[in-house]
Amino acid sequence: MRAYACVVAVLFAAALATAQQPAASETVDVNKVATHIADTIGALHPTVPPTATPSPVTTQPAATTTPAPTTTPATINFTVPVALANSTQADLLQYGTGKYTGDSEPPTANSTIARFVVIGDVGRQAPAEASVGMPQCSTAFAGDNNLQGGLQQNETALLMEQVCKIVGGCSFVLNTGDNFYECGVYPNDYSRFQSDWINVYQTPFTPTIAPLPWFNVIGNHDIVINGSVETEVKFDTSGASPVNAASPLPSVTKLWNAPAPYYSKDYSINGVTIRGIVLDASPFITAYNNPTNKYHSGYYVTNHNQAYEQAQIAFLRNALATSTATYNFVSAHYPLFGGATQYGANGSAYPGEFNFWADVLASINSADKKVVTYFNGHDHSLTLGDPTTNAAQPQAPVPTVWNGYITYQTSGAGSWGEPADSCNPSLYSNGGNGGFIIVTATSAQWRSDYYTLGSTYPQCTVTSYADKRPPTFSPNCALGKPNACCSVNGGAGCYR
Repeated sequence: MRAYACVVAVLFAAALATAQQPAASETVDVNKVATHIADTIGALHPTVPPTATPSPVTTQPAATTTPAPTTTPATINFTVPVALANSTQADLLQYGTGKYTGDSEPPTANSTIARFVVIGDVGRQAPAEASVGMPQCSTAFAGDNNLQGGLQQNETALLMEQVCKIVGGCSFVLNTGDNFYECGVYPNDYSRFQSDWINVYQTPFTPTIAPLPWFNVIGNHDIVINGSVETEVKFDTSGASPVNAASPLPSVTKLWNAPAPYYSKDYSINGVTIRGIVLDASPFITAYNNPTNKYHSGYYVTNHNQAYEQAQIAFLRNALATSTATYNFVSAHYPLFGGATQYGANGSAYPGEFNFWADVLASINSADKKVVTYFNGHDHSLTLGDPTTNAAQPQAPVPTVWNGYITYQTSGAGSWGEPADSCNPSLYSNGGNGGFIIVTATSAQWRSDYYTLGSTYPQCTVTSYADKRPPTFSPNCALGKPNACCSVNGGAGCYR
């Protein structure tokens, strides 16, 4: 900005110097000087016609041009000098085209693109703090800073608006769970949909993301109040609610999609076909199987059984077997590989209740490589899980389980970022700050860009391929490290 101001100052002085010297009684024609400056700047920066196709950049980051190996790698490892990573940090977008200069497919006027947002752990506006101590919401839930989290949720929503506008638009939002802190919603009470969802994402300040449909996962905070899950589902299926009359969008309930606790959804966007499969994992968290645990709710007790586990696994396997989509993704609230917890939360070790995690892992890591990405929330950070290490879960069957294709991506930083959630080994971590992932899919590539508060540039890019070769990573992913607090007192100082 200083350099630009200096250029303008020089141009202004030059314009004055070349203008005719006025007599003592005359005044300088300011409009003429301003026009001269504008013409000069216009000559240096000519306006590009909106129909012009930007020329593709031929030089690509080395990480995106790595040829497919002849064998499935046993490990994922990359070390990149900081200078090189910084040089690729921008990985600039061709504004308005929705294409990246680093893509192996150069931007064209008729490129087919599907793009969506992955965000999670939202719903922290003022009622979240007020809910603590209310019926079925014990003061034991007061560990999170919902007041600060609410502010960060608003900041993250505005960044979503900026990024979706910059990249040329988004088509929908995948919400990875924990939709209403601290304990979910009371039966038939739609006020939290207004305060924590509509008033944040469907406002005059967010016109780009306001019309986007949301596809929602159920998280542990959504199951505490009896009837909470059913109310979230009813808000989708009822087609109308008291919230409707006051909302900025008359048919706002049609944007909230949670037709059941687990479900699948097919997308066909600009010729790109995607099948998304959502699972309900909370009933299979070992730590919650304790009457003193705050998540040992009526919903957990009702669904914590072998029949519900088998029904979901059968649904998952059938959805994958019958899919003809170019890409399939699976989402549940809890990480399989992440920066904080793995295979659930706090004591939910592999293989999980009723063998749930083992069955999920076997289904999505099949040899036919049907699943491109497993998305989760729960950890309040953005991380790229490393499926070749079991450092956080010694009993997990790695590295042999990784099929060399699927990636594990955590997006749970939609409101309150938690530095402690970045402390386990991962291929990338944003250190526990707020943010989200933008997925851009073409007929050949499935690309995940990690965005963190403070920048409209992606901090890490993961590219998977329709031809099933191993994924590649942008060099700047190597800069994403656990928060510095992780090395102090075992990370105890990370909690804030």
